[in-house]
Amino acid sequence: MFYLCNLISVCGQKSRGLVFGAILLALCGCGSSPPPIPFLTVATPTATPLILPTPPPAFTVHRSVGFQIALPDSWKEIALDEYALKNSIDAASNENPHLADTLRGILESGQSKSLAFYAADTQSTNVVSNLALARGALASGASLEQSAQDYATALPGVLKGAKVLNAPAVFQVNGLSAAEVDYDLPLVNSSGQLITLRGVQFFYATRSGELYVATLTGDGADAEKFTGVARQIGNSFVVVGK
Repeated sequence: MFYLCNLISVCGQKSRGLVFGAILLALCGCGSSPPPIPFLTVATPTATPLILPTPPPAFTVHRSVGFQIALPDSWKEIALDEYALKNSIDAASNENPHLADTLRGILESGQSKSLAFYAADTQSTNVVSNLALARGALASGASLEQSAQDYATALPGVLKGAKVLNAPAVFQVNGLSAAEVDYDLPLVNSSGQLITLRGVQFFYATRSGELYVATLTGDGADAEKFTGVARQIGNSFVVVGK
């Protein structure tokens, strides 16, 4: 099992008076353990003006309550209710055991209850590329840029061995203020192999104070390619009215 498995208890703690949330699903053969998003609190989605980008070639738009995002055609949205997750685990057990373990980790850790959307590349094997998306709100008085920077600074202390690769800066994505945090994380998988995960996280803030956090995790052995795909996915995110 991964060294990450003993970090699940981190969720729910507080740091600097801010609420921790569970986002990252770095899953490759056992349960996962998310790094905290200290500025994420629960919020109800509200409508914002629609800006609908054209998805990249061979991408499919996935719609959920309050938002949409485009994913490569090999990625599959996976329902997060207990019954559907158990069915997905059973279906993947023979054809893709790594995906089955990934989904089992989401179910058994209870993380499925905190996510608004989850999808995985059903064709990936050793490291299951996946997207976990959560919805909340910025803490009162917190700026997106400073919150993302604080998160990046705290990340190596939460996920031991994590190396943050960029300094977050605010930019615009389809009418939203956004920030990106990239990192590498070395792990030992269930087969005893040392692997590296590449994490690409996007933080999207609306004018009304809603916050969406999209965590994409993939194989660090092909980090350049995965990061490019992750940014295509991240740039396709749109908040839509109900």
